[in-house]
Amino acid sequence: MKAATAHCPPDIETERDLLDYEKIYELGTLFNSSLKLEEVLGSILKELKAFFEAEASYLWLYDERSGSLACALSESDSGHSLDGVILPADTGSLGWCLRYKEPLFLENPEGTPLFISKIDMINNRSVSSVLLAPLVAEDRSIGIIRLVNKKYGRESFNREDADALGALAKSASLAVHNARLYDELSSSGRLLKEVDFASKLQVAILPGNLPDTGKLEAGAFIQAAGDLTTEFYDCIRLGENRSLLALGRVGGRTFSAAIFMGIAQAMIRSLALTCSSLVEIAEITNKYLPKTIRGRTSGVKALLLLIDTGKNTLEYINAGLPPPLILKGRRLDFLLNNGIPLGEFPSAHYTPEKIKLKNEGVILAYTEGVSRASGPREEPFGVSRLARFLKRKKDLPARQIAEDLRKEIFLHLGTCPQAEDMAALAVKFK
Repeated sequence: MKAATAHCPPDIETERDLLDYEKIYELGTLFNSSLKLEEVLGSILKELKAFFEAEASYLWLYDERSGSLACALSESDSGHSLDGVILPADTGSLGWCLRYKEPLFLENPEGTPLFISKIDMINNRSVSSVLLAPLVAEDRSIGIIRLVNKKYGRESFNREDADALGALAKSASLAVHNARLYDELSSSGRLLKEVDFASKLQVAILPGNLPDTGKLEAGAFIQAAGDLTTEFYDCIRLGENRSLLALGRVGGRTFSAAIFMGIAQAMIRSLALTCSSLVEIAEITNKYLPKTIRGRTSGVKALLLLIDTGKNTLEYINAGLPPPLILKGRRLDFLLNNGIPLGEFPSAHYTPEKIKLKNEGVILAYTEGVSRASGPREEPFGVSRLARFLKRKKDLPARQIAEDLRKEIFLHLGTCPQAEDMAALAVKFK
């Protein structure tokens, strides 16, 4: 039996690490794409079983009142189900994981205290390796993900698998917690009141006035796909010549995601007024943002633009949003500098890019909902259409550019419903 292994965020140092991170982020987003508990549980088990190439996967939910664990869902190559099986909460490896709230991998566990003969022997096969991770929300264990045996006779689960499952379990925990909360609020009639309050709060925290001076002007829009949005923009004046402009989005379309978005915006605004550099703003936000809401694990995709009209410079950090377009004269480029979303890995570092603004120009930043907006032919709005739009509209005021972009997207959508929140920020400099 191998020792239990605590999860820690993997270092992103190689191309393989980056690919793994992108897959983890993709799965985390998928887990949080629904608020229906059955859909959430099914998505988690199916995707994790495939990702780790496991023979079987099980999701156990913890009931504090009875002190028991119940298997809520099973995915097994053999077709054997453990659905509905109930065990005491201190049973074997499940109990260890529930108690210590850490991922665990076991090699050849049969005969050890952590082996669970009652469920492993039911499947009538030998267990060569087991991988577990806790589901934790608001610092309380709510369940366990348990994977059994690698497929195709491959090697056992290992430390890297435990790290990856630990990261994915955080996103899964949030998805399960939100789905349960949604059920509770819906049944009690509180949901409409909560949504109404959050919607009013979001409108209140958006900036009232964007800059419109001789050297700098900005325009922006947010278009929610539902009652709440998880996207934001902001502008903070840092002196006579310096302004910080921000655009961001939070993963998930839930009440907690919307509140988390407001906290992220407030944190960036506060740090902008106290920190001496763009790197400080990004790295302090990245380090402390996950601690603002217990159980919140997905990060904030954000673009930070620091413009100094006195020195004619632009410094920027892009943490996960699509690369903005920048048009200077007739030359169209991208602001390339894509980093990890803020709050994903607290030890991540960010490197700003700095360019000289020698001529007049315009920057167009946007969230994924803009480029992915699809019309009747299922054709996305796309970056090419954004580039052509910017070339046509470059001489208009920034506010008009933003408003015209919103209108053009809805013309493209036609009769199709808006599938995602959308936000864009246009910035003109002279």
